[in-house]
Amino acid sequence: MGEKIHPYQLLQIKLAELIRNTPAGERLLSEPRLAKELGVSRATLREAMRTFEAQGLIRRKQGIGTFVVGHTQ
Repeated sequence: MGEKIHPYQLLQIKLAELIRNTPAGERLLSEPRLAKELGVSRATLREAMRTFEAQGLIRRKQGIGTFVVGHTQ
């Protein structure tokens, strides 16, 4: 029997896929649009984004946007 995936884990999976499919240097959608598209609050989205920022996969610039830095192999 399969275990249910926690909504936060599902969000991280979706964000990881989005980052992987976005070329390095490209900007992601704005936080409000991305949160709406993924069906989560901005606070939840921001928390998940911190994980990817800590891994060096994205860089957030206040007032400018979130950019993909690189990808893991």
